[in-house]
Amino acid sequence: MKGTRGARENPAVFFTGPGGLSAPARIILLALLPTLAGFFLGCAALAEAGGRAADGLAFAEKTTALYESGDGTRLRETADKNGERFFLVTMKKYPAAAFRAIRDGEGENCRFTALEYLGGSYSGWNEFTLELAGQGRFVKDGSGGVLSLEGPLEAVRITEGKIRRNGEHVTGDSALAGLANRRERVAALAAWMRKEAAERRIPLSFPGGEAFQRYWKPLLLPELTARRKRPAAWNASGAVWTWAEDVRWNTSYTALLFPEELRILRDSGALLRDWEEALEWIRVEYEWDIITGRLSAGIAMKRIR
Repeated sequence: MKGTRGARENPAVFFTGPGGLSAPARIILLALLPTLAGFFLGCAALAEAGGRAADGLAFAEKTTALYESGDGTRLRETADKNGERFFLVTMKKYPAAAFRAIRDGEGENCRFTALEYLGGSYSGWNEFTLELAGQGRFVKDGSGGVLSLEGPLEAVRITEGKIRRNGEHVTGDSALAGLANRRERVAALAAWMRKEAAERRIPLSFPGGEAFQRYWKPLLLPELTARRKRPAAWNASGAVWTWAEDVRWNTSYTALLFPEELRILRDSGALLRDWEEALEWIRVEYEWDIITGRLSAGIAMKRIR
């Protein structure tokens, strides 16, 4: 899920959202974001499930077996009305993401074809299908099986998606353009974060969204963090300020810490918008190598249904 280009367009027009929030209000909302995101993710999933049931899509695939590992990874065997067989793989640690793989007949081999993402926030959700290319296997043994990724897993492009933002529901080409732009920004940010993590010798994997936010928000958005948690570099003398998204940004701190391609995103408020609306997406991108590494190592599962 790695991007090849940084965001080069004007970030201010990439993604509009809730306006008029004061800085104190944003601080409160960001502090509550992990809880709110989980709540709205559930609401979004329920809403989508309702829509799928209404148009018959909920019944287009039939579950034939369900497997689960000790860490909460699940593999669901499904078949559609045409008899094509799929695996749908979810990980408890990353509830917004699901991997889809097409089975090669009745054998052990499969082809990973998509990452299906549905992630919520206090203002709505992002939903998309990211095309993947990679080979896998699910080797059954008695009452269980082992799922493994055989070789690399390439992320290609977002092929469909929807955006819900407050009362606005964006679909079609507009949604694809917005999601593609956001993917570039998220990929650029996560690549820098992984580099920073290596230099600071901090984990490349976090237990969950709250731990992830606790570490990274003070570095990325110190203006919206309690004073005692702000990094020393933010408090350095000679700060130059700019206003965007109702927040006064310390551009001197931006220039000190961030590479050039990310500075405009922070100082324009685009990074804040992504953090508010796509926090789980950022975490999935940041831990992408951990996720695919887990698949490559092989995941043993027991059949539970």
